[in-house]
Amino acid sequence: DCNICMQQLQIFGDKAHRIKVSPDLCDECGSKLLTVTFNKKNTPLPAGEEEKTACLACDELFNSLTASTTSRGFFRKNPGAKGKGKGKGKKGGRGKGKSAEDEAEARGRALAAAGKKR
Repeated sequence: DCNICMQQLQIFGDKAHRIKVSPDLCDECGSKLLTVTFNKKNTPLPAGEEEKTACLACDELFNSLTASTTSRGFFRKNPGAKGKGKGKGKKGGRGKGKSAEDEAEARGRALAAAGKKR
């Protein structure tokens, strides 16, 4: 799970325009190949080529454009607390409780309902 590991791979920096995982496998290591479309202005490929499909681990050019760093990670300030979320609206009985005015209104409605039944 990539949320647990503290390693980050920074690949191609600002040189790549589009990166796709190819269905083809590397002959040397068996990993999936990457198809990378580089920016026209700062392509590292010879003769101004823009696209290359290769293995990130085995290809010298792709490997030289890859840096591994340690990330800060994601830690909650209070691990026992739930996240803020959007909330679920007001529910009766939550919060400070009913005020005297709310209770009086409820009694009035009850009396009015009882008067209609007679």
